[in-house]
Amino acid sequence: MIPHAGPAPAAGPGLVPGCCILCRAGCNLSQPGFVRGNESVVSNLKNRIHHPEEIIMANPSVRSALRILFLSAGLLAVAAPAGVAVAGPLSWFHGERVQGSGKIVKQNRETGHFTSLATSLSGNVEIRIGNTEGVTVETDDNLQALIETVVDNGTLRIKPTRKDVNLESHTMKIVVQARSIEKIAVAGSGSVEADKLHAESLTFDVGGSGSINVRNLESESVAISLGGSGNLKASGNVERLQVSVAGSGRVQAGQLAARDVTVSIGGSGQATVWARQTLNLSVGGSGDITYYGDPQLTKSVTGSGTIKRLGGSPQ
Repeated sequence: MIPHAGPAPAAGPGLVPGCCILCRAGCNLSQPGFVRGNESVVSNLKNRIHHPEEIIMANPSVRSALRILFLSAGLLAVAAPAGVAVAGPLSWFHGERVQGSGKIVKQNRETGHFTSLATSLSGNVEIRIGNTEGVTVETDDNLQALIETVVDNGTLRIKPTRKDVNLESHTMKIVVQARSIEKIAVAGSGSVEADKLHAESLTFDVGGSGSINVRNLESESVAISLGGSGNLKASGNVERLQVSVAGSGRVQAGQLAARDVTVSIGGSGQATVWARQTLNLSVGGSGDITYYGDPQLTKSVTGSGTIKRLGGSPQ
């Protein structure tokens, strides 16, 4: 049986510094003479420091201490006044959390010229194509200064001012006015919606659990790349469509009519497409592809993945 993991004793002769991360008085490891005569136990502990989950599972006292730790973190979060930053045990993993005040305000921001959009916020972004360029941010008043909208090499970047800040709000809506958009990238859990995107070439990248919804798309060439559990939905008409899905991402392009389509899926990803002339499919792992149309088909399946035709065209 592994001795209880108690407070980390000061380094010194015969002691194991840094073994214990949760405090409890009377831990055997805190006794100066413990190591002498228990060399094999200490050696075992040293090895398991690299695999702390073994200590946690084997020691009820450690599991109990962890429950108290996370319960305390939750109580601190509930008790914190709205609009203040909360730091505690959970901040080790998630960074500083800033809760919105609840007072919603709109802020219009000027931008330079851009043709691409990249967002890493957890809010909703709506793209409106027109004759002007700019950004309107609607969210809590205390969060406005923590949201950055800057144009960098033709890309409008919407992100927190610091990487270690998590903004929490019930209302975070961002409207982007653009003349044209050729690329959209979403990181984290953010979402982007757009209507009537017309460009010779369009690229969509989704990472994490983010999502993109594009309606009435018109383009010569469209490339879609998903990672993690992201989702993309698109409708319209294109000549060439290329889809790449990794992880558990999902592409819903059954309403996007394309002349030539190439789809590559890894992991447990899913994709639905509509091909009119040629369709090249590659499925790895447990991925699934469904398609509309009667194209010239080339396919490759490894693992438990599947390919299924749904019909001539979507209803």
